[in-house]
Amino acid sequence: MSDTRESRLDAVRRQMQAARWMIAMLALAGFGGVAAAAKASHPAARSQDDGTTSFTQSDDWSTDDFDFGTGSIGPSGDQSPSFGTRSS
Repeated sequence: MSDTRESRLDAVRRQMQAARWMIAMLALAGFGGVAAAAKASHPAARSQDDGTTSFTQSDDWSTDDFDFGTGSIGPSGDQSPSFGTRSS
């Protein structure tokens, strides 16, 4: 009776080991599939035939009417700063 029980436990252990191995292989294959899909969908993965990229400039961007102003840091006009002047 003891030999039969021992062989059944061995059989179950072998099945569990095989199931764990199969789950690990499926997880590895799934991870590889996700990594391949992510790489294929990345914009840098799609290159042109000559290896260069082209950029077309729109007429909206060609105007040069933007400036940063005078560049002064402080209140505008004749305003005095409101911090540090406390009257009690």
